[in-house]
Amino acid sequence: MSTTGLLSSLRSEAELLQGLLTQLRLQQQALVQGDQPVIVSSSQLAESLMPRLQAATEARQQAQQDFDSLDQALAQTAGLREQTQFKVCLQTLRQGSQELALLYQRNLALIEQGLSWTDATLSSFVQLQQNGQPAVYGARGSEAADWSPERSMCDFNA
Repeated sequence: MSTTGLLSSLRSEAELLQGLLTQLRLQQQALVQGDQPVIVSSSQLAESLMPRLQAATEARQQAQQDFDSLDQALAQTAGLREQTQFKVCLQTLRQGSQELALLYQRNLALIEQGLSWTDATLSSFVQLQQNGQPAVYGARGSEAADWSPERSMCDFNA
């Protein structure tokens, strides 16, 4: 395949990678802010981009088979304009893949932190319920003395 076809494949792959990075950045912000609807929508969009990115990567690898490496393909690119575009696409893909790894690690840590907090909170409520007399806290954070089973654990009218 020609370098023009390979360049087209690189552009497509770089564009999809940038879209995935955008969704993962949004997901990270939403995880920090606890914005559940944005977490769900950005996760779904990122998930839908992944198979398309995989297909674009496979297409680029297929187009790259005529060359020993992308650097060799760059050296065989004819015009200065194409060479510049080729370099930009390569740089975008290399930087994007590094950023992808970092975003994935950070988002995973944020998700694990959120799950840990949820688990600890749930465990506390279960333990209170198993003790038979859960503490009921009023609006000022003090324990309400007049507990009854009809009241919730966080009674704002206490």
